[in-house]
Amino acid sequence: MVPRQYVLPGIVTPVTQYTFDFDVREALGQDDLVVGSANAAAVTWMDRWPDWHPPGLVLIGPPGAGKSHLGAVWCHRAGATRHEAAQLASALEAARQGRRALLIEDVDARADEDRLFHLVNTMTDTHGHLLLTCQHPPAQLGLRVPDLLSRLRAMQSVFLGQPDDELLGRVIRKQFGDRGVRVDNEVILFLLRRMQRSFVAARRLVAELDAAALARRRKLTIPFVRAWFADTANPSA
Repeated sequence: MVPRQYVLPGIVTPVTQYTFDFDVREALGQDDLVVGSANAAAVTWMDRWPDWHPPGLVLIGPPGAGKSHLGAVWCHRAGATRHEAAQLASALEAARQGRRALLIEDVDARADEDRLFHLVNTMTDTHGHLLLTCQHPPAQLGLRVPDLLSRLRAMQSVFLGQPDDELLGRVIRKQFGDRGVRVDNEVILFLLRRMQRSFVAARRLVAELDAAALARRRKLTIPFVRAWFADTANPSA
């Protein structure tokens, strides 16, 4: 619990408001997935599971495009376990012990190519399902093992684009909704004109605005949001 002080109009004595650090759970289920033109093709492929060409899919998109959300949805549906690319040893061991569905995130992050090659082969041999996420197509990953590049290029690649205004606006509304906050359309349009174009930026912006509004006991109106942006841009002003 973090105390904040503010002064009510006409009152000199500062009044302390306590803002509680509630554990806000981000909704990452299928029902919470916001679908638009940037991610519709990828969502369609998630829906096609388990009717995937062995051993699985490569999900490609820029940071903040929703790869982790789609991966979480697929893990829940397929009973898959999630591994970072740096955890390929544990992923390979899980595959050898019969795990039939694996999510490997951030393959760009200098994954051990030999282990990744053996993982792809193991999942192919066992008719398992593999979902790999990365920011760039396999041909642009700078892989040194030719056979691994061949295996990844043979897998179905699915691309996520940067969200457009419609999709990003719906995501912002969902993020506020996860926190129990209702905002007017005019406020969302105001935010869209001033924010970075990614889901990551939307989550961060919603969290910061919600915290600021709670601390000041203010509603999220355009005047409040405009002042918040001004204060953020000029913190010492």
